[in-house]
Amino acid sequence: MDFKPDVLNLKDKGKWVTVYIELPEGYSVNEIDVSSIRLNGTIQAKLHPTKVGDYDKDGVKDLMVKFNRKTVKSILSIGTQTITITGTVSGIPFQGTDTIKVISP
Repeated sequence: MDFKPDVLNLKDKGKWVTVYIELPEGYSVNEIDVSSIRLNGTIQAKLHPTKVGDYDKDGVKDLMVKFNRKTVKSILSIGTQTITITGTVSGIPFQGTDTIKVISP
C-alpha cells in the first residue's frame, strides 16, 4: 500500500489524502469491499472516488481510495508515522502499512 502524500503538512488545506492498495497474486483489487477499508482502524475510506489502475507502473493492478484529509490529520502527530490500512477482499481480511512524515512548519 502507498499513502500519498509521503510528507503530510498539518497546515495544508487539501480535501483528500490518497491510498493505493495492491494485493498479493491470486487476489483482485476489483473484489475489495471499499466500505470495509479503514485507516488506522478508525477512518473509513470514501466510497467515491475510487479507481482501479497501475499507479506505480509495476504491472500489478491497484485500487485508489480517498480519505478526508482533515479527519486523517486529526489522528496524527508530528514526526514519522506508520499508517495502517485494513479491509476485506472477497470476505478475507487484508492489512498493509506505509510510513509517512507529518510536519507543521
